[in-house]
Amino acid sequence: IKDRRLMTMIKDRSLMIKDRRLMIKDRRLMIKDKRLMIKIQRLMIKDRRLMIKDRRLMIKDRRQMIKDRRLMIKDKRLMIKIQRLMIKDRRLMKSEDQGQVDDQGQESSRTSA
Repeated sequence: IKDRRLMTMIKDRSLMIKDRRLMIKDRRLMIKDKRLMIKIQRLMIKDRRLMIKDRRLMIKDRRQMIKDRRLMIKDKRLMIKIQRLMIKDRRLMKSEDQGQVDDQGQESSRTSA
C-alpha cells in the first residue's frame, strides 16, 4: 500500500511538473501571439496610410488630367481661330491682288480713253 502511495505521489509530481512546463510554454506562445498581433496591427495601419496616400495621389492625378484636357481644348480652339484668321488673311491678300489688277485695268482703260 505504501509503495502504491509512493508511486502515485511520484506520478502526481511528475504530472505537476509537466503541467508547469506546459503552462510556461503556453505563456511563451501567448506572448509570441501578442507580439505577432501587434506587428500585424502596425502593418495594417501602415497599409491604411499608404492607401490614403494613394487615393490622394490618384485624386491629384485626376485633377491634373482634367486641367490638361481643358488646356488641350483651349489650344485646339486657339488653333482653329488661328487657322480661320490665316484663311481670312489669304482671302484678303487674294482680293487685294485682284483689286490691284482690276484697278490697274480700269486705270489703263481710262488713260487710253
